[in-house]
Amino acid sequence: MPRGNYWEMTYDPKWDGPSENAYLTQLSGSSGFSDRKVIPDPQKPLKLKWRVKDPSLLFQRCDFALTVTDAQISNWSFKLCRFAGSVWKNVKFSHCTFEQCDFSNVIFDDCNFVDSCTFKQNSASAELFRMEETAINAGKFITNLETNLEHVDADSKLFQTSRFVGTRANISKVVFGANRNEANIDYYFRAYEQLVRCDLDHQIERRRFDDTTGKPIKWFWLRTLPFRFEKLITLTSGWLTNWGRSLVRPSVFFAATVLAFAVLYWMWQVPHQYQGWKRAVAALTEATNLTLVAGYTAHFDKCASLRMQLLWMSNMAIGLYWYSLIIPVITRRVMR
Repeated sequence: MPRGNYWEMTYDPKWDGPSENAYLTQLSGSSGFSDRKVIPDPQKPLKLKWRVKDPSLLFQRCDFALTVTDAQISNWSFKLCRFAGSVWKNVKFSHCTFEQCDFSNVIFDDCNFVDSCTFKQNSASAELFRMEETAINAGKFITNLETNLEHVDADSKLFQTSRFVGTRANISKVVFGANRNEANIDYYFRAYEQLVRCDLDHQIERRRFDDTTGKPIKWFWLRTLPFRFEKLITLTSGWLTNWGRSLVRPSVFFAATVLAFAVLYWMWQVPHQYQGWKRAVAALTEATNLTLVAGYTAHFDKCASLRMQLLWMSNMAIGLYWYSLIIPVITRRVMR
């Protein structure tokens, strides 16, 4: 009987998992466990406080099936471990590494994964993964989720990879919900970024294969062109606002837009009776008014050349785009 499912990073077709039990109450003097099933100690309650100054521990090919509450865990490394059936409540993880682990059928409740934690090539099931009121770096966690392709035939690898994009999108919703009320707003914004990125990827990949037959859909790239354009605009907007964190980047974008159009107006449109600094001020004023969409009608002249009309419209369109960036940022910063 194999260990787990073929898409899990811990899958082993020739081994059904550890048969010997171990208890976390037996960690004193050890360097960790290997090939063990970690279960509750029936004779001793678990009080786990493993600090940064304590020795590092390595858990390799272990299955965790226990409940850990009110604990502090530091300098632990988990490799090829499964957490199915385990519950972690009010646990703080710091300087921990999770590599090629599977997070299916696990519950993290009111936990805290400090930024010093590392995640590498892990897997998870969206239907069997629960995380509530838990602070975690969504960028590190979600981007390091993968599906195991080692035991998939070559013809199915692309299909399996495409399906996992949807799994990652569903997991990003769980992680975002877990960080929604986190006091450290960086956790919130990272989770929001991953939620948007994963959803955009899913909107594209869900059109790659037919859900009924599993066969590739013709004209995939052409059919997904609108979604690719949406992704480009959204990711660009996310970068310009640092995904809602920054008012500085939109301000710099506004200043650069005004300056660029002011130069164009100075070259092409400002009446030549203005000379020197007055000509520069007139061009700067026009660019500012149009970017703020405050003076479009005052500056627009239907008798002007087509080049100037297109320039005014472009200036106004970019100004509207800037408003669409700055208003949500301010709103999200004030009312989260």
